[in-house]
Parts: sequence; C-alpha cells; structure tokens
Amino acid sequence: MNFSRFFLFIMSILLASSISQAETQFSVGVSPLVVDIGEVERGSSTASSFFIVTPSDDPLLVSLEPEPGSIDFFKNSYAKLVNEYSEEKADSWVYFFSNPIYLKPGIESIKTTAGNIKGWREISFLLNVPENAEPGYHLFRIKPSPQVPSEFLGPVGARVVSLVSVSVLVKVKGEAERKGIILDVVPSASDKYVEMSNHFKNTGTVTFLAKVTNIIYDSSGSNIGEFISPPQTVGPGSTAIFKTYVPSKYISTKEFDVSTIVDYHTGSTQRNMSLNIPEQAVQVPFQPKAESSVELIYVVIIIIIIISIFIFVR
Repeated sequence: MNFSRFFLFIMSILLASSISQAETQFSVGVSPLVVDIGEVERGSSTASSFFIVTPSDDPLLVSLEPEPGSIDFFKNSYAKLVNEYSEEKADSWVYFFSNPIYLKPGIESIKTTAGNIKGWREISFLLNVPENAEPGYHLFRIKPSPQVPSEFLGPVGARVVSLVSVSVLVKVKGEAERKGIILDVVPSASDKYVEMSNHFKNTGTVTFLAKVTNIIYDSSGSNIGEFISPPQTVGPGSTAIFKTYVPSKYISTKEFDVSTIVDYHTGSTQRNMSLNIPEQAVQVPFQPKAESSVELIYVVIIIIIIISIFIFVR
C-alpha cells in the first residue's frame, strides 16, 4: 500500500460518523469535520482544504455553499472558545478555486466501517479576511450539495443526495469582548397592552445575538409575569431596541416595577426599575368650522339685490 492509499484509508476511517449508512448509495461525507485555520491578521488571505468522499457508484456534481455558523458549535472540546466568539457573518470570506466540482468513483474502492469509499476529492479554498473584521473566533460552514448529473438519469433530471457540512473555524487577531449595558426601558400604553422598549448597547468588541426578558412585579413584589423579546443581532458599539408586549391586565396601576435581563449566551446584564406609564394623548376629532352669522347676512343681502335688479329691468 503506497502513502496516498494509506492516507485515504486513514481519512476514510475518520469519516465513519459523517456518512449515513441508511443512504449508502447517494451519500457524501467530509474530512475533517472541522477545519481549524488558526489565528490570522486582518486583511490577510489564507489557503486551506478538506476532502469530500462518497460511497456512490455514480458520478456526482457537487456545489459548495457557504453558510453562517452557529454558537451551538462551541460545545465539548470547543466550549472554552465561546467567550471569544464573534457572531459577525464570515461565510462571504471564502473563495473556491473551483465550484461546482465533479466527483467520480475511482478505479478501486476503500473498505471502511461506514462502507466502501468509491470516490474522493480534495477541495481547496481561499479565506480572505476583511480589513475591518472583528477580533475573535469566527465560524462558518461549507455545505456540499451534490446531485447526480442529468445525463446519468435521463429525462428524470437531477436528484439531491444526502450530505454533511464541514465547519471552518478561524481566529482574527485582537481582543474579543462580549458585553453590554441596559441604557433605558421605556413603556407606552394602549388599551390592550403596555409596549416595553428596552434600549441595550453592545459595549464589547464583537457582534452577538441577544434577547430581553422583562419580569413584571405587583405591589407586593411578587412575580406576575415574564415577557421575552425576539432575538436581535447587535454589533459592537451599536444600540438596539428590544420590544416586549405586556397585557394591560398584568399592570393595574400607573406605576409598576420591572426587572430587565439581557442575555447574550456567554453572559447577561440586569437592571431593576420602577416605571410610570405615561398618559395617553387625547385625540380631538375633526370638527368642521361653523359658518359666521355675519357672512350669512351678506349672502342674503346679495341675493336680494340681484332679485331687485332683475325685477327693475323687466
């Protein structure tokens, strides 16, 4: 067994978890599952690669599709890195030297615990880090989307096959901080609910996803309800307004207490406040302007003069 054959054999063993046994005929695996590029400078370009393999007997046309990563990646062995994670989108940083690529079965297959590997290809790409990239760890995925070329399927067309994505991890040089402060909470009332506008500022150096919880208390200090905002992405130095809607039945007095918590996964900040519901603006319905009695007298006089002139002329 030569070196290249031995390398592919070892690589294919590592793919056991990335190839579905239930769909052996049209499956695609990747190796490694994570490409860790390491630390890079802003404005730099770095080349890297990974392998795509398949147990399929048919040739495959594989499109490479970058997509954003997820904070769920930072578990187990990567958990210690999450505090330096920037949720800035980095999937646009990748450039493929060839896309799509053609993956065809080799002359000989390699037996593994996941089945026979019949086709493989190394995928090279270039990572271009912008000059204004945020510091810290960035993550994106490359999803291989394979199809069977239509010439092998006749009039039926192409079929999408099963796949596994590869995660690309890179650290941009610099100090990454995930933190923020609650600036203010502003209530405004309507007949059915109280709208809570929660002003939050990202005082860190990286983008992160956050959400707000408003906890409403009654006059005795008991928790009477918790209301959660939709999540928002907040960039460094930016202020976002998170809104929650509290049914009016939960707030029976003009003044009430609220505890506001902003959670951004790696940490949270809290602020307790006593708030006043502002008086609603009174809308005065439009009323047409009444005609002056003096103007009406002038109109009557003019009509009398016209009628008199008409009678005199006749």
